[in-house]
Amino acid sequence: RSLRMLVVFLAVAVAAKVSALPSSAELVARAKDGPSLLLTELQVRDLRKRIKTDPKTAEWWEGVRGEAHSYLKEEVRIPDRGAQWGHYYVCKTCGAGLVADSPTAHRCRKCGKVYSGWPWDEVYVNRFHERLKESVYKCGLVYAVDGDLPCAERVKAIMLGYAAQYPRYPLINNNGAWKEGMGKRGFSRAHSQALDEAVWLCRLLPGYDLAKDVFTDAERTLVEKNFLRLAVDIFRNDNFG
Repeated sequence: RSLRMLVVFLAVAVAAKVSALPSSAELVARAKDGPSLLLTELQVRDLRKRIKTDPKTAEWWEGVRGEAHSYLKEEVRIPDRGAQWGHYYVCKTCGAGLVADSPTAHRCRKCGKVYSGWPWDEVYVNRFHERLKESVYKCGLVYAVDGDLPCAERVKAIMLGYAAQYPRYPLINNNGAWKEGMGKRGFSRAHSQALDEAVWLCRLLPGYDLAKDVFTDAERTLVEKNFLRLAVDIFRNDNFG
């Protein structure tokens, strides 16, 4: 009986949560009014006040700001291909993790064996996609709160860079590139599976949302058409619910 009650309770809770989710029309309306994915304009103003009045929030913010500014020192270089599955990055002989001596030399931490080529070189590429993602997220946030224009310009450079490069990435999965005649379920572009692509975008998109007012209409259209809508197509092909 208690198990039945628990199931009913969970079902009601889930139904209530789903019914409370905004409609697509509401989401579009929110986006027209300003940032809406991570913070709204009202929440940004509230965060500014907390930074000024709460020492712990101020300390946290100094860390965020410092990290964002560290990214400004780096050249924006968009990888020329998608990344492979991180679980490949282990030694076939002893199972220990690999360490990169170069983009094409990956050494076992334990036995010293060196690997090169696919998939290890492609796994190495992931660190660049991830760092660019964090750069967009942190720089977008710092721009929204501090009005830091160099941070916004970095967000713009990265997103426009992906708009140019993302359509060129072949569809891939953990076994390699998509080929004619294959179904497209399970394939992705910047990563080797849709799950990783989704997790990556969940950090990248809020940063873009917070800084998109520095993009021209033409630039926003380019980013959304050549990058974001192509990413949406991945999830349409890979609808695991």
